[in-house]
Amino acid sequence: VDFDKTKHMSDSSVANREFERKRLIAQDSLAAEKLRRKEEAEAQKREEQ
Repeated sequence: VDFDKTKHMSDSSVANREFERKRLIAQDSLAAEKLRRKEEAEAQKREEQ
């Protein structure tokens, strides 16, 4: 059987992809949180004026 010659389904490859996926999701959520805080600060600044 000539399945998985590239080892794309090996445990280490799957673990690496999962780690990278979690890292990217965390990075994206941090960026979204930073943007949300910035928008809240701008809204609060507008309310104070």
